[in-house]
Amino acid sequence: MSEFDIIREVFAPLGASAREDTIIGIGDDAAVLAPPPGAEIVMAMDVLNEGIHFPVATPAHAVGHKSLAVNLSDLAAMGSRPLWFTLGLSLPDGDTDWLRDFAHGLGSLAAEHNITLVGGDTTRGTRSIAVNVCGAVSPGRALTRGGASAGDIVCVTGPLGEAGLALDALNQPASYSQAEIEILNQSLNYPTPRVATGLALSGIASAAIDISDGLAQDLGHVINASRVGAVIRVADIPLGDVYANRVDEIGYETAVTFGDDYELLVTVPESRLDQAISAVVATSGTLVPIGHVTDGSTVSFVDSNGRELPVSGGFDHFKSN
Repeated sequence: MSEFDIIREVFAPLGASAREDTIIGIGDDAAVLAPPPGAEIVMAMDVLNEGIHFPVATPAHAVGHKSLAVNLSDLAAMGSRPLWFTLGLSLPDGDTDWLRDFAHGLGSLAAEHNITLVGGDTTRGTRSIAVNVCGAVSPGRALTRGGASAGDIVCVTGPLGEAGLALDALNQPASYSQAEIEILNQSLNYPTPRVATGLALSGIASAAIDISDGLAQDLGHVINASRVGAVIRVADIPLGDVYANRVDEIGYETAVTFGDDYELLVTVPESRLDQAISAVVATSGTLVPIGHVTDGSTVSFVDSNGRELPVSGGFDHFKSN
């Protein structure tokens, strides 16, 4: 399949049912878009490379889903409503079956969140996907990393660590049942961007970030931006069933440091915690308190007896081994 066949047959249909605010979409040199009146625009971009962000054998449908999901997760962390996205795709060949499965995974999630593909570029090379998303927030309502204050409650929106166990299962498949591997692969390959939760917490949460590089590292970004500290109770970190069944054996290190969970980490003023939980539950989501913000500049992870636990940092592309 040629480059222009790919655009015309595979990706142009994803922009066919364009939003009314898409004036010119796929098919011209650039898109022309009409931002919502009075809104502030939120933009984010993530690049996914084969063998780094997803294993080589990952199904194309899952790659398509995840390439958009990780970007929607960034919009969610800002309390932003999704509008449009562009796609940069580098491929080793024009494999028709792979492309159609990829586009199906991408398009299904796009339809779920009413976000429209409005352009991009396709080229030959190693398999790499770059998605740029654009969303909107009311003026002054964007959630940021820098608003946490001492006394705020630290919360997460769902279980952590099973994406990390999925890679462990890839390396040690005999240590897991087939049913467990299927559950773990679902967590790794099909993360759920918490867009509705982020919108619900806008105006309630004091700070937010999505957990892409691990709880420890991403909480560190909030702490640094807010100039505060935090204490996290590891026993309160929510876990999926597979992880929970093994936690006495493996501990919490994977849940704290691995990443790729794409849940939200938020801080909420203690006086507004019940309001925040109710707002999230109304979206069929969850909000689990796992600690609190302190004065100072350090993060401590403690066990159920209050003893501090050693924790390493999270994922860093350029960290030496």
